Amino acid sequence: MKDNESFAEIMLKASSIMFIFLVIQRLFGYFFNSLLAKSFSQVDYGSYTFAWSIAMFLCGILLLGVGPATSRYVAYYRGKNDINRVNSVIKTGFMMILSLISISLLAIIVINRYDPSMLSLNQMMVLFVCIVFATHGIGYFFSAVVSGYRRPEIGNFFATLFPVLSVAFSLVLVWFGCDFSCILAGIATAFVLSNLACSVFALKNYGLKGSFHPDTAKKLLMFGIPITFIDTANNLLSWADLFIIKFYRGFSDLSVYWASTINANIILMFSMPVISIFSPIVAELYGKKDTERLGFMSSYMFERFLVLSLPILVVFLVFPKGILLTVFNENYVGGALPMQILSVSTFILGLSMIFRTLITASGRPQQEGFIISAAAIVNVILNLILIKPYGIVGASAATLFSSLLIFVLSFIYARRIVKVVVYRDRIVKISISLIVAMFLVYVVKILFPNIIIALIISAFVLALSYSVSLILLKALRKEDVVLVSMVIEKMKVPGKIEALILKFVRIGTS
Repeated sequence: MKDNESFAEIMLKASSIMFIFLVIQRLFGYFFNSLLAKSFSQVDYGSYTFAWSIAMFLCGILLLGVGPATSRYVAYYRGKNDINRVNSVIKTGFMMILSLISISLLAIIVINRYDPSMLSLNQMMVLFVCIVFATHGIGYFFSAVVSGYRRPEIGNFFATLFPVLSVAFSLVLVWFGCDFSCILAGIATAFVLSNLACSVFALKNYGLKGSFHPDTAKKLLMFGIPITFIDTANNLLSWADLFIIKFYRGFSDLSVYWASTINANIILMFSMPVISIFSPIVAELYGKKDTERLGFMSSYMFERFLVLSLPILVVFLVFPKGILLTVFNENYVGGALPMQILSVSTFILGLSMIFRTLITASGRPQQEGFIISAAAIVNVILNLILIKPYGIVGASAATLFSSLLIFVLSFIYARRIVKVVVYRDRIVKISISLIVAMFLVYVVKILFPNIIIALIISAFVLALSYSVSLILLKALRKEDVVLVSMVIEKMKVPGKIEALILKFVRIGTS
């Protein structure tokens, strides 16, 4: 295929920046949650998680999609070289966001004043919710403006500041022996600073030069409100289990479930950057009606996700207690089974994201809206049924079933757009490689009774045996050689080692 190398180059350049920021965000977020859970009680950690989830949920439902709509129309009018309309969109969107935030904050304060049980949080946590909600609303808006100017890496950079600052502030405050309220203030400060930095950057470079126009406001609402429904459905998928766990089981169970969720989400770390740049490629190829190449790219993405994510899934299935002990502490070991279930669920969601990208980037967002809405409804119903008798295991099962539903519906709709070819022989080779690696990991687990030592040794054995098996079974593709070659070149690996690695990789291509 003539454009394979250009595709590989695009993937590497675009995903490398996203990958760096995503890894930093995940690692620092991971460390931050570990620090918080180890330093304070499960109730404190659970109350923080609950407050954070409420703030994010409110942002999704109360800001009416003004941020994404602003990003869309900024890019749209920039394409027409209509700078006056661009400025008008930014000014109108900003005034709308300020109004929505002000009204929402007033409503939150009034509701909590007359019915404190509605949020089930003390005054300190309610204040935290209000700060996070208002700050995120403004920061997200300006991040959307930056994205409209085709600078998404800038927004990602400022988003990365928050977990980094949170860890820095928390480490200092914990070292000085500060209590939970001080740590909470440090988290809020880190969040304000990171969003403020993004806002200052956007204002300095793009400003608020335009004027408010009612017609522009109407356009933003017409575009944003449908997005709000999809965001609300996504938020229900993400947060409904936490809300219901809090209602039936309390903050302690919520904290254990959240710890399991954080671990499971690591499965997406290596694949999300690549999936994130799949959307513009789909849009371009679909616009050219090049379904043959689109099918090829989709097949390649599907296989790469399997290759990258399956080993991580194995580690999480075999060593759930060891991971929870290492990252958190013995109080969170009860989340081992939920973490195993959630790991499978996250893996399935990752696969479905490939098909969902095909659907939305080809101009069918309403179909994804239907998929997410259907899954959200099922998720809420199952959580209400399963959490009371089965606790966090029931919540995990509800999430798994919802993920399966998303995968099935996404696959059905995607196959109507383009034929995604799944090469059975290569899938079989990947599966055999994984089985060999799993067998060796179980041997290591038996030989080393110390679960943490076994986890460390198994990670090395898994990576080595899995890679060698893939190569010996010729489960790789020619595109992988191009990607590896480009990575080695950028890392400035010595010539002899580069030649040896490439020779080894070429052996594995079929």
